[in-house]
Amino acid sequence: MGVHMIEVEVKVHIEDTDALESKLEEIGARLVQVERQVDQYYNAPDRDFRITDEALRMRRTIITSGGKVSGGKADSCPTITYKGAKLDGTTKSREEIAISIDDPDSMHLLLTSLGYTPSGSVVKTRRRYGLGDYTPSIDVVEGLGLFMELECGADEENFDERRAGLIALLNRLGFSEEDSIRESYLELLSRK
Repeated sequence: MGVHMIEVEVKVHIEDTDALESKLEEIGARLVQVERQVDQYYNAPDRDFRITDEALRMRRTIITSGGKVSGGKADSCPTITYKGAKLDGTTKSREEIAISIDDPDSMHLLLTSLGYTPSGSVVKTRRRYGLGDYTPSIDVVEGLGLFMELECGADEENFDERRAGLIALLNRLGFSEEDSIRESYLELLSRK
């Protein structure tokens, strides 16, 4: 079963995880789980996603603590996700369609057989928190460093309201809209 929504997201570079974790705890966020995510990105045979601002990603997740610990094996729900072009000039908000897959190796073979080409990968450790409707995460991205992402789901009717709430949470944690990084981790790694 797939999920179709608007992902409202903002990302900032951070220097100190301890200080941020303290702020998150102060405002009521609770650590949900720690994950190791391995993301493989693909480019389409008929258009260049770097130009169209789209993304196609296959994610494998290893849960290392919290939630249902998978004992070092890939999570039982790998996903393939399409992300549309960004919807505004500040955040990384975009349409997202995510589908659970049973067999990532066969999905890779299917995609490459159809002409999709691997365009890069991102490996990170994510500390995912719960805070009402919002999901703060602290990411340690291999080759890039430390980041915080804040995200929530929205639809067309409540997008502006959810975006405003996300920016208010960003401000509450000591960051501003100007701190927001709109590039994906893959884009940041490609520029490096």
